[in-house]
Amino acid sequence: MGRYVSQGNKRKRRDALRARHRETRAKNRSKNEVISKRLHSRLRSYVSHCGLNRIQISDFSGLVPSKITEFLRGYKGGLRFTSFVSLANVAGYELRLVKLDPRKDEYREHRRFAPPPLD
Repeated sequence: MGRYVSQGNKRKRRDALRARHRETRAKNRSKNEVISKRLHSRLRSYVSHCGLNRIQISDFSGLVPSKITEFLRGYKGGLRFTSFVSLANVAGYELRLVKLDPRKDEYREHRRFAPPPLD
């Protein structure tokens, strides 16, 4: 039979765990938001200056015109990666995944396994 733990202790433990997770999520969210805002603002400027109107952009990218309008006006924070790639392609840019130089790889020690080769 398990040890009896009072409801007050359970609540304290749960609250402490939630506070730790909240702090971690806040740190990660702030880093991701900075990266995301930079990428979105850069893509927004590329798409708006590509010389196509929103209907043409939607035809070429396969996205609904209302989603493109939301993205260009900044209403919609997140885009799917495929949508991001298709908008970049319409704007005349190509996104590529490039293998990092092992000497410049910051996260090499933290990975448990080496990533498989892309070739």
